Amino acid sequence: MPDNLSQLSSDSQEDQQINIKALFEQYFYYWKWFVLSISIVLFSAFLYLKFATKQYKVDAKILLPNENEGKGELAGLADLASITGSTGNTAKVMDQIDVLKSRRLAGKVVDTLNLNISYSEGRFKKEMLAQQESPIRLFLVNSNISYQDTIKGRFRVDILSSTKVILEDEFGKNTKEILLGTKVKSSLGEIILLPQTPIIQSFINKSINITVLPRLNALENLVKEINVTPNQEKQSYIINFSTTSASVLQASKIINELINQYNLDLTQDKDKLTKATSKFINERLDKISGDLSHVDSKAESFKEGNRLIDVESEAKLFLENASESDKKVVEQRTQLQLVDYMKQYVQSNNTELLPTNIGLQDLSIEKTIVEYNKMVLERDDLLKSSTIDNPVIKNINDNIRVLNNNVIKSLNNYRNVTQLALNSAQAKKSELQGKLSNLPKQERGFKDISREQQIVESLYLFLLQKREENEIKAAATPDNLKIIDEAFGSNIPVSPKKSIVLLGALIVGVILPFGILYL
Repeated sequence: MPDNLSQLSSDSQEDQQINIKALFEQYFYYWKWFVLSISIVLFSAFLYLKFATKQYKVDAKILLPNENEGKGELAGLADLASITGSTGNTAKVMDQIDVLKSRRLAGKVVDTLNLNISYSEGRFKKEMLAQQESPIRLFLVNSNISYQDTIKGRFRVDILSSTKVILEDEFGKNTKEILLGTKVKSSLGEIILLPQTPIIQSFINKSINITVLPRLNALENLVKEINVTPNQEKQSYIINFSTTSASVLQASKIINELINQYNLDLTQDKDKLTKATSKFINERLDKISGDLSHVDSKAESFKEGNRLIDVESEAKLFLENASESDKKVVEQRTQLQLVDYMKQYVQSNNTELLPTNIGLQDLSIEKTIVEYNKMVLERDDLLKSSTIDNPVIKNINDNIRVLNNNVIKSLNNYRNVTQLALNSAQAKKSELQGKLSNLPKQERGFKDISREQQIVESLYLFLLQKREENEIKAAATPDNLKIIDEAFGSNIPVSPKKSIVLLGALIVGVILPFGILYL
């Protein structure tokens, strides 16, 4: 029995060897077809690699400031939030990423770099050129044409010399020899071609291709091409930029300009808030200056009428116990004055930016004002490219009015609370004043004037201090962001990958004859 099994196994192995040999001999008969197929496919792959547009990857990285750093208790609360899993900073980073991806910022980049006009070199294999690499630049005499949705233009420029070219308008079906720097009629209207020296010298007897797209198309392409992502770490303030392009230089300029426009945007918003606060403080200072002059004259007249010289020194011994209550009264009256000034300002400027950090002790009011100002800035940005009749802007204006009413309600509530605190302080003060009933009538009268003078002076000095702080803040504002890595791209293309293309071609070249033989 074992001998039979051994014999069967030996026969099976021999049959398998015969089948493999027969199969090999069968297909080896068509070896010329395999060689021809592999040769053709590999040749096609080499042609593809030679003429395909190479794509390069460009990256950049920025760091947003951590606004909680150096703020004592606020920084501690931020750390506690991170421990408990709060995503406050993550939300901030994602909000800023949405700003960076916005069409508004992309439009500024398109306009600054003229991205609706692109340049390339060559007739068959077209290599993309950054604008500073192109020997010539095209300018539309009527720049508003770029905003038309139907505008399209394609030109080929054969450079004859540093001053003369042959311009072929592919859409206008027109070819003519022109001088650089002169106005030329085309399918886009009047255009001007300007040379870029000394670059143009190396492009004589070469061809440059120019493509003009509508501004909206260029904007949409930019939004799709630029990838803006947060760092992988959950509590990180780092934002990454990446894109692929046929020109490393052009892609680098685009990413760097996007970062620059974002930084300018943040600076402009801060400037608007600073100016609004300065305007409010200066208006209050002008009014209080008049009040201060009036109360000084009143004190002077009182002294002259009652022949008093140094009432403060004479009454000091009797008023030591009342100083603390006076301080509280002054503080509460100051808050009431600020509430009244702020309420008057809000009611007279119901759709404009409101001042922040003017000294009100109610943090909820400051928070509501910050939300209100953020919405006003958003509306103002939209008005740059739209009208007040836009439904989005109307909706924002409705929200602004709601927030304005909320600010007024909060101010009214805070005024009521402050008035109660003032009444309490004045009641305690009256109790202490009962102990001062032996003071001469003139001294008590002057003290009333002195208190009024103190209130006005303290408010005046307080606003002066706030104005100085606001000016220092405006002059010494830290950077809105830190550039960790400027846009950088390697000279090694990310596509097409030579090894993958050739391997795929080899596989196709081998499989193709099998498919033909079995059909």
